[in-house]
Amino acid sequence: MNKSKLFIIITCIVLAVVAFQGIWHLVSYYQGPYYALKKSNPQKYEQLKKNEQDLRAKIKKNDLDQNSWIELGVIYEAYGDYNKAVESYKKAIEISEATIMGWINIANCYIQLEQYAKAEDAYRNFIRIYPDSTQGYDALAHLFVSGKWGTKEDAMKVYEQGIDRTNDEFLKQYLEDVKYGRPLP
Repeated sequence: MNKSKLFIIITCIVLAVVAFQGIWHLVSYYQGPYYALKKSNPQKYEQLKKNEQDLRAKIKKNDLDQNSWIELGVIYEAYGDYNKAVESYKKAIEISEATIMGWINIANCYIQLEQYAKAEDAYRNFIRIYPDSTQGYDALAHLFVSGKWGTKEDAMKVYEQGIDRTNDEFLKQYLEDVKYGRPLP
């Protein structure tokens, strides 16, 4: 067999392997985040599935159990299914908007989904409901300095609002960090 035929055969084999890997990746992707978790960590997947079933049974008995809705959202986040997590957190917020974890977690899901305006709204709702908590100011400012949404100036305004309301030393330090371009913790 001459070298050019051998080269063509090897090239075809390599292309076939690459195509197969690409198709396998697409199949895995379209099977969703559950499949990826099941494949990478089957024990964790099975435990999450059991927890999900237990929570669904608990919610079926009492659909106003806000903590169960939040826990279900956390499970969906662990799966990487941020849309389902958002729906669970929305249910928790509908039950009572005075839920720290509901607002923070839904905002974090929106960031994962690259829905930054919705993340900002969730953080602002958190601040409206808990104006004395530094967590909301810090989370919103981090969103602004991330480069994905908002500006450095937006972050500085949020930190200033938080400082005016709480007089928190950490917020003061973070404001200085943003002013001088130092990375935030």
